[in-house]
Amino acid sequence: MIKFPAPAHVLFIFFLVPSLPGISKCDENRNFETRTKQVSSKIFIGPSPESRADFEFLKSQNVSSIISVDGAQPRLELAGDFDIKYAHVPIGYDGIKRKHLLQIAKVYQGVEEKLFIHCHKGHHRGPAAAACLLVAAEEISKENGLKLMKRAGTSTEYKGLYSAILSATAITQKELSNTAMPPAFRKPSDRIQSMKLMEKHLENLDEFNKNGFNTISNKPDLSLEHESLLLHQAYKEFSRIKEEQTAKKGGNIHYSRLIKNGIRLTKKLYDSVRVSENGEEIELSQSPREILESIKNNCSQCHKKFRN
Repeated sequence: MIKFPAPAHVLFIFFLVPSLPGISKCDENRNFETRTKQVSSKIFIGPSPESRADFEFLKSQNVSSIISVDGAQPRLELAGDFDIKYAHVPIGYDGIKRKHLLQIAKVYQGVEEKLFIHCHKGHHRGPAAAACLLVAAEEISKENGLKLMKRAGTSTEYKGLYSAILSATAITQKELSNTAMPPAFRKPSDRIQSMKLMEKHLENLDEFNKNGFNTISNKPDLSLEHESLLLHQAYKEFSRIKEEQTAKKGGNIHYSRLIKNGIRLTKKLYDSVRVSENGEEIELSQSPREILESIKNNCSQCHKKFRN
């Protein structure tokens, strides 16, 4: 067995101690510290660290390295301020390729203190990557790997992520020797960048929704009308990107319909929140809240069929 920094007999407190809470959807409204969980003596999982306070907390937990499995660009400058190394290994929701697992293991093998693995919100890809790593490093059983994911809130709809745990095999020294250290940032494809932009605007609009579509106190510069317009434009731009993977699956017709529906709904949302040239509100049959829910449902349908 390859020597990794965490001993095989360590107590994996995240899923073995009943009193320790898992990650729930309500955690998304709580701070980074609350949403970050220790899953082994050497590994933490959680959402993407965004602020100086987030990195300060990680440093206080003796985190010396971070692996991002999300597509967005990591906050490299902030990490550097705290002398924390970054590695970028983006993975999808459909599974974990062996080459990506080996890159993650390569970083883990060289960790000086503790490692933090994150995706975007800390529910799905990050926990799956951590579980797959620990199973392949022969530090936990596949059964406990699945438990880790469930405690982290990983949706069972992401069958590929769960299959990655069941199919994980021990990593060999030869494999690691032939694996290069991943870069601090790997530029994502145009499709991924476009999806991240859509996700960002949708999250901002969801904050407006939770705030009764009034100005967000901690984001006073955000405009509801402008965010709605930007989401609509992001959908239009995304529709121009050729989706080769979807075409290969033979589902391009359904995919195109979902994207066109997204364009229609985001335009409808923009029309529902903007004001006319003479300052009067434009009246529509649906409220902004109802339209936003329809957009989110449309996204969920697309993710379920083409991303999961």
